[in-house]
Parts: sequence; structure tokens; C-alpha cells
Amino acid sequence: MFNKIFMAGSILLAMFCHLETSAQNTALTNAILYLEDNDAVKAKPEIDAAVTNEKTMTSPKAWYYRGMIYNKLLTDNPAYANKGYADTAINSFAKAKALDKPNGQFSQMSEMRLQDQWVNATNDGVKKYQAADYKGAVKSFKSAHLANPKDTTALLYGSYAASASNDLRQAFAFTEDLKANNYFKSHVYKVAADYYLESGDKTKAEAELKEGLLKNPNDPALLQELANFYITTDKNEQAVQTLALLEKGNPNDPLVLNNIAVQYQKLNQADQAEKYYLKVLAMEPNNYVALFNLGNLYVDKSRPQFNLYNTLNAEQYKKQGPALKTELTSNYTKAIDYCKKALVEAEDADDKQKLSALIADLENILKGLNK
Repeated sequence: MFNKIFMAGSILLAMFCHLETSAQNTALTNAILYLEDNDAVKAKPEIDAAVTNEKTMTSPKAWYYRGMIYNKLLTDNPAYANKGYADTAINSFAKAKALDKPNGQFSQMSEMRLQDQWVNATNDGVKKYQAADYKGAVKSFKSAHLANPKDTTALLYGSYAASASNDLRQAFAFTEDLKANNYFKSHVYKVAADYYLESGDKTKAEAELKEGLLKNPNDPALLQELANFYITTDKNEQAVQTLALLEKGNPNDPLVLNNIAVQYQKLNQADQAEKYYLKVLAMEPNNYVALFNLGNLYVDKSRPQFNLYNTLNAEQYKKQGPALKTELTSNYTKAIDYCKKALVEAEDADDKQKLSALIADLENILKGLNK
């Protein structure tokens, strides 16, 4: 009798456990059935319940079907994209993959779905980028990165799109993920430097550019960025040194040569500045920057001699006057010549006015010298 009661009790317990498990799987079963009937709207609350139920929340099957249902919702109504359904689907497939065995059924199917999501999101991002919808492109590239965290394509284009929309914070986030994926091209350091400069952290900006040059020795883009950094922070010696490296790879680049000349001019090394301006003009005789700056260089270069000349007494003039007069006449004549050529090339009205006034002043000085 005891044995019979025990066996009956065991049967009842097994039936109870079966009923309890069945109840726990009802939401998942209903979700799958609704999906098979192409009714993703009804499937959604069922699958949402299944992935929050403590008995099925660790089921790779539940998470896989959650991804499938949210994908179906998007297919039926693209407006759901504004509710983040694409990312929900991606996260669901990623969760299913993480919960299943590496060679498990739902792990493998989820990987296939994630690759599809990555391709679709990347292509969508590229289309939006080409259409200048940069914010939309950023959103798509973020989704692509969720689907395939190891891919660098979406991250790179995402950083381009974010930069184009002036969202340096997001561009920086993309480039940090690029570094985490062992992508160390110059672009990531340029973006990071821009981000830190906008944040007011010049030390980190400089450090990023220097690190970038360690990874990409003598990279022209990074050298130019570092030179620009030194120029804007008035670190003229460092700017000249950096530009000299840039010149080695770009010996005939007028922009580089002009920048070197400007730095030498700021350092009061007029002869070096003159040499580089003349290099530019040998290649581009009508280069406005070189013409304008060279004209002003001869004026600045002559200022100490002009001040001395005006303080000479009769006795001093006999000894120093003629040589000073010759030097001043030569420099002011050159200054007038370059300023007149710059005036022809000038486009800005204010620049034209300044050049005209300077030319008139210099011509008056020459008349005074030659009386």
C-alpha cells in the first residue's frame, strides 16, 4: 500500500511539474505561433514576457525569437525604426548567441541574423552618408557596430558622419572603438585631438597627435595637425620642427612652405622666413599669402634701422647714414613691389585697404629718404 501511494504521489508530482513548466513556456510558445501566423504585433507582448520570465529569460530560443519578432515588426512597419526596434533585434540575437553553446542551433542562427543586420545597417548608413543625412548615418553605423563589434568599416564611416554633423563626442566614441579593434590610422588620432581641443584639454590633444605619429611615423596629415596645434598655441619652435619634418615629404607644397616662413617670421628670423617665402613664389609667383607676408616682412625687418636712421645726428649720419639709407631704400622698394603684387591678388576689401595704405606710406618714406 505504501509503495502504491508513493508511486501515485510521484506521478502527481511529475504531472504538476509538467503543468508548471508548460505554463512558463506558454508566452514563448504563443509568441512563436503568432510569428508563424505573420502577426508580429500580437507576438511582441508574448515574447517580451518570455524574456523577462525567470524561467525563460536565459533561454537562447526566447532571445532568438525576440530578435525575429522585432525584425518582423520593422519589416511590416518601417516607422518602428524610430523606436529602436532594429537595435532591440540586434541585441536580442547577440544575447541568444551569448547564452547558447558556440555550436548551438540558436547561436549559429543568431550569428547569421547578426551578419544580415550588419550588412543592412552598414549599407543604410552609407546611403544616408552619401545623401548628407549625417545624423541618420550615425544611427545606422551604430546599429551596424552593435551587430558586428569587431568590424571597423561601420566605425570608420560612423566617425566620418559624426564629424560631418559636428558631433565630435560621437566621432570620438567611434574612434575609441576603432582603437579597441586595433585600428591605428591617422584619422582616429586627428578626431581625438579635435575632441580634446574642443573640450579645452590641450595636453591630451597634443598627446593624441604624438601617439598617432608613433603609430604612423611622418604621416603628413598628423604632422600638419600637430604643426597647426603648435601654431595656434604659439609654440613656434615646435611648429618649425614639425613643419620641417612635413617639408621632407612635401618639399614643393606651398602651404607647408608658407607655414614654415610664418613661424620663422614670428621667431624674428627674417632671413629664414624670406627664404621660404621666395621658395613659394618661385613655384607660384601669384601666391597671395607669400606676397602679402613678404611685403610686410621687409617692413618689419627695416623697423630697427628706420628708427635708428631717424635719431642720427649730423656726425653720426656721416658714418652710418649712407649705408642705412641704402639698406632702407632697398627693403622698402622690395616691400612696395610685393605689396603691389599682393594688391592685385587680394579679394578681401579690408586687405585691399590695408595694402593700399601701406603702399602709400612706404612711397612717402622713400621720398623722404631720397630728398
